[in-house]
Amino acid sequence: MIKEKSNNMKEDSRELNTIIGKGSVVNGKVSIQNSIRIEGKVIGEVFSSGTVTVGAKGEIEGNVEGINAIIGGKVKGCVTAAEKIVLEANSILIGDLKAVKLTIDEGAMFEGKCSMPDEDNKAGQKEESRQKKEIKEHKIPENE
Repeated sequence: MIKEKSNNMKEDSRELNTIIGKGSVVNGKVSIQNSIRIEGKVIGEVFSSGTVTVGAKGEIEGNVEGINAIIGGKVKGCVTAAEKIVLEANSILIGDLKAVKLTIDEGAMFEGKCSMPDEDNKAGQKEESRQKKEIKEHKIPENE
């Protein structure tokens, strides 16, 4: 059964609308309006105006930018999130990360540098706003 959105319901810009399925391989830059889930493999950069989720079997070889990032699989590249990064158990991140909030579950592997602007610091808030603005302006095509 498909549920219809009511006309007065505000559209969530972080709504999941793209999935790269298991067995799929994408070569090149991926820019997504809203959120994306990766169960296959992406060789190249991934940009999202919402959340980037890498499933347990998913892989990315390249940099990742989004409002949030949830890593369950493997990422070889830098991960930048305007809000939060989560490294789930059994995930592997080889590269630097930058976010205001970070969660690393037991069993996750992280090799790289971590940069976390102070959430209470105005400079950190300006940096977060700048990151959000850059992500939104990052040549992600608008819906036509």
